Amino acid sequence: MSRCPNGSASVVDMLDFREEAKWCLNLAEAETHPEMRTLLMGMVVGWLSLANRMKSPAALQHAGMEDA
Repeated sequence: MSRCPNGSASVVDMLDFREEAKWCLNLAEAETHPEMRTLLMGMVVGWLSLANRMKSPAALQHAGMEDA
């Protein structure tokens, strides 16, 4: 697990973006209201985008520099 400069665990390490996307997808598949389904599918895309962005070590390093 990565550690932040202050020694605490990184929030990125605590979230499994793909798991969050899976939960949103399951909810979207069960949803009967088209507007809610669209919203949930947008969340799926967002979580997967974060997962893909955070796959590379360079992206993680860059994200940490933005907070500084």
